[in-house]
Amino acid sequence: MFQRHDYTILDHLTEICEVVDFNLRYLYVNEAAAEREQLSRDQMIGRTMLELHPGIESTRLFQHLKECLQECKPVEFEDNISYPHNAIERWKIKIDPVAGGAFLHSTAISAYRTKVKLRKQSAHSMMTGSHLRGLTGTWTANHDAGTEQAEDLQIEGWLDALDSRTRESTEHIIRVAEATVALARMAGLPESEIIQIRRGALLHDIGKIGIPDAILLKSGRLTAEEWEIVRKHPLYAYDLFYPIEYLRNCLSIPYSHHEKWDGTGYPLGLKGEEIPLPARLFAVVDVWDVLSCDRVYGKAWPQEKITEYIQGQSGRHFDPEAVDLFFSYATAANRM
Repeated sequence: MFQRHDYTILDHLTEICEVVDFNLRYLYVNEAAAEREQLSRDQMIGRTMLELHPGIESTRLFQHLKECLQECKPVEFEDNISYPHNAIERWKIKIDPVAGGAFLHSTAISAYRTKVKLRKQSAHSMMTGSHLRGLTGTWTANHDAGTEQAEDLQIEGWLDALDSRTRESTEHIIRVAEATVALARMAGLPESEIIQIRRGALLHDIGKIGIPDAILLKSGRLTAEEWEIVRKHPLYAYDLFYPIEYLRNCLSIPYSHHEKWDGTGYPLGLKGEEIPLPARLFAVVDVWDVLSCDRVYGKAWPQEKITEYIQGQSGRHFDPEAVDLFFSYATAANRM
């Protein structure tokens, strides 16, 4: 999942993140993990989990960790864990296979937290297997139900991590994903690509988990230096997802949705059709939805003003054909 030089992006996360090799030796831990263990990172890295936790062999964590390493598949579960000088707490733990071992991501489950998950929204569920099959047509023979469920579970975990860090609403994420899929179909993209486009739209801002809270959650205007940090979130998305084969296929939107048709976007300054088509379609949908809704930093624009703005950015920010396609979709869907 991560190359070694990319591990530092984990330091911005408040959740516990650890990377271990096949001998359960810590290759990297973030500050949250070291603080929870009441050790320094230097005291942890290079030592094994068994050294620090002699009784781990009898825990569910150890059993699931072995399962991940032996079968090379992601595992997610909840368990009660006691850390030094702390009461037993309930934790949600995700373990993902990586090239040299496993990546552990642990999130404390607060007793008061009531989060609406995408899979619980029956009318708009984006993650359940039956719904995905209906949207994507025939699955390939080697993409069995077990693989599908494991991938969906991992994607939902990334959405959980994003939800805990940003102000993006679930409703916004669902709307832009649905609209992007609709445009992709109107553009004639094959059904075999639709699931990756949907996943990319759902995870479009996943790179923001690498942005420090002081910047990401700042209520006032960002400085030029802070904006430069924010503009790195597509690069963080690339670092996170490129090493994972099935997530690599949905990177076009998280990595390229801030590129602009005239070449003035970021992170690469791509121009015109150099920008992947899913990212060009998503860009129009995302801006439309952001301007259509009240946000913490501004009121919704009138529909006429949004239409004028989108049309004015055709050939500048947006692919002109994507703009035309979007207005055809919006008219048919009674969104204008």
